[in-house]
Amino acid sequence: MSSDSTTSAGVSAMIRVLSDSLLRTELAEMEMIKAREAARLEAEKRRLEMEVDLTQMVLQTHLQAMSSLPVGEHKIYQAQRKRKRSDVEELESSTREKSIALLGLLQLNLIFWNSLT
Repeated sequence: MSSDSTTSAGVSAMIRVLSDSLLRTELAEMEMIKAREAARLEAEKRRLEMEVDLTQMVLQTHLQAMSSLPVGEHKIYQAQRKRKRSDVEELESSTREKSIALLGLLQLNLIFWNSLT
């Protein structure tokens, strides 16, 4: 009987050691998962911040391009009152060329933007 109790005590001690070992392994694995998830979230946060900065730059460029268009049109309206028809046509042509150039810039900007996403 004493050998049975010694054997069962030895088996229970081995089971306890095994369960403690499994518990430590599981806890270490959970800590690694937490660290990996924290690193992933930090990388995603940096990526989103960079995307916001890029979006702001693109929007600022678009705003600058669009703000220059009405100025050119306003000059045409003033020129129609004060200048000869040929001068007005030259201004309209110049403004049209600027508008086309700005439109091209916007298109390139959009192409660049789409290539990043």
